Amino acid sequence: MIERIAFKAWHLDQMDMNSVFISRVDPITFEQSVEAHTWMDFENMKIIASVGALEMLPGVMTMWAFMSDASGPSFIHIHRFCTGWFERTEAARFEATVKDGFAAGHRWLTMLGFYPETKAAMRKWDGVDDYWQYARVPA
Repeated sequence: MIERIAFKAWHLDQMDMNSVFISRVDPITFEQSVEAHTWMDFENMKIIASVGALEMLPGVMTMWAFMSDASGPSFIHIHRFCTGWFERTEAARFEATVKDGFAAGHRWLTMLGFYPETKAAMRKWDGVDDYWQYARVPA
């Protein structure tokens, strides 16, 4: 049985992650998100996904998401929740970053109504990974 629960930073330690949408923030910072959720498989006692948004500037939300390999069967539920969440959240803009070459991340942001703001991957401040900047502006 999969249930949505309030996010806590320690959830990320319990997850075998395969996707990182924003990786330059300390996990404790995620607890300060305007809204954050975790999906847990209580049958197997595994955390399968965590999603949230930080308000970086007034009205500008930076989305972050971490998903485990086990999140696949719950993806449609998570996707629908996120779509509804974006529609009911009063924000002038949502932003997200995706690691260059991470096709599933690029695909999901496009499905969520985000569009790429860059014509090529950008170098991350620490020089480790290149990433793409995406945005979603409510109609």
